[in-house]
Amino acid sequence: MQINHIRPEQGFHSNGIIDFSPVLSKMLSEVMDGTTFTFASGEYHFWPDNAINRKMFLSNTDSAKHPQKDIAILIENKENITLLGENTFFIFHGKVMMFAILNCDNIRIEGISFDYACPSTVDVTVEKNQITGENSVAEICIPPVYSFETDGKNVTWQSEKSPYSGVAYWAGKNGMELSQHYHRNNGFVNRTDEDLFYKCSSIEKIGLNKLRIVYDGIRNFESGDAFQMRYTVRDSSGIFITESSNIVFSRLNIGFMHGIGIICQCTDNLEIGHVNFKTIDAQKTTASAADFIQVSGCKGRIWIHDSVFVNPHDDHINVHGTFLRLVKNEGSKITLRYCHDQTLGFKSVFAGDILQFYNSSTLIPVGRPYTVLSSCGPDCDNLDLMEIELDRTFLETVGKAASGNNTSEYDLVAENLTWIPEVLIENNSFEACPTRAVLVTVAGKVVIRNNTFEHILMAGIFISCDAGGWYESGPVKDVLIEKNTFVNCSSHAVLVEPTNAVLCQNKKVHTNIRIHENIIKGFIPCAFQIKSGDNISISNNSIELQDEASDFSIIKNISSNIEESDNKIYFYSKTIQAGY
Repeated sequence: MQINHIRPEQGFHSNGIIDFSPVLSKMLSEVMDGTTFTFASGEYHFWPDNAINRKMFLSNTDSAKHPQKDIAILIENKENITLLGENTFFIFHGKVMMFAILNCDNIRIEGISFDYACPSTVDVTVEKNQITGENSVAEICIPPVYSFETDGKNVTWQSEKSPYSGVAYWAGKNGMELSQHYHRNNGFVNRTDEDLFYKCSSIEKIGLNKLRIVYDGIRNFESGDAFQMRYTVRDSSGIFITESSNIVFSRLNIGFMHGIGIICQCTDNLEIGHVNFKTIDAQKTTASAADFIQVSGCKGRIWIHDSVFVNPHDDHINVHGTFLRLVKNEGSKITLRYCHDQTLGFKSVFAGDILQFYNSSTLIPVGRPYTVLSSCGPDCDNLDLMEIELDRTFLETVGKAASGNNTSEYDLVAENLTWIPEVLIENNSFEACPTRAVLVTVAGKVVIRNNTFEHILMAGIFISCDAGGWYESGPVKDVLIEKNTFVNCSSHAVLVEPTNAVLCQNKKVHTNIRIHENIIKGFIPCAFQIKSGDNISISNNSIELQDEASDFSIIKNISSNIEESDNKIYFYSKTIQAGY
């Protein structure tokens, strides 16, 4: 094994800075397989100006409109590479992708902290809010990394400037396109149309990092609350992994990720353990501009454990496949189409893969699986299309079975059964999320256990299956949800809700879900809602409610076969057996 020792002063010296973007990727491209890079303690800075620029298409992003990515650290076509730090801090500038792992095997990144010098989400904190009569006057603290100016009515935000060009990497105005309100005193975060500047009548800069805002009306936010403001475009990701295997992230601190967090697609085996997904700078609150972890069309085992997730702008974790719609049938040659404009442009079906077709209205399987002999596309002319040759003729009766009309092929979607992982999510803490904490929609064995979910605005755990919106597949067949704790979550602890427009009484979308020995604390309208599920077991769960609500139900059953036993609801000192 070869070991390369790296020190902070070894970067590219220019314009009074030390830039590692052109240095580390070059080292990684030239190094032999089996090399460990050890990074001495200290700061390592990465600017986009000299970063590698690559055209890439990422799942769940706006890659069709923004295919070019600046990559600070690129690991490509390598095996057995380790990046090992100790009190090591990687600082990224602009909107650069932190790192990408392409076509690699056995890559390990351990013991490093990652953050952006000036995150593209602007976080500000309410220092005080004084209500006088029918008006509010608030003083707002702004982290010193942001430049800002006001004309008395509006605020313009600006990132740090490039040391190479002198031009800011990004700019914004007022609440930009999306605002979130983080209620620091109660732990909840929500998206809001009533952003920091709602009802604003005047703005005054009262210090280097402070604004006074006068409102024409009462604003009821509290001292310590934070507003998080950003543009919604997902033009990149913090980390990107594709067509790789055996990737391990261990003992990391990740303070922010631009665009969206970790995108892992078409990869075999991913482990994320002992990672803190939370802000490092105490003046900031947002740790990701969208999801923390998005796993799309992978296989092997996805193991996420012993980690902390706090304050993303979308889901904490989402593991899914992708339904592809059948748009052309020419015997054994068919054409499949990506149907969502944020997931396209990359190959997700390969020779030897197994495809299963589903009726997109019922989400029930149709016919027997097919084996792929060859796959072509997508390409630059057709980012959404793949031409597939199957091992046998695609039967017209299969299409007719889907809907029984002349356009029956358009009611069929395909799922790639080869790229379905097993998922183990355990011993994690999920906090302060405006959407869902964990989404898992895969047919492999899924275990979600010993996690804590706190202040999640939507479902703590969400099992979908969708052939009409995001097209995230597929039906689950073996899910165990046990020994988790849900605290002050505003919606369901577990929500099983496929998007099938047509319910089949004798065939269900999801099967074999066990929900056992979980604890739910605080107000929740319904603990478990199950739609179109078969062989569902819900038992030995404990629900501790602050108030006795007559409309509370432990289980909402929508066309499902559920066995329920030994669940208990506690209202202060009173205990009752729960039913539905």
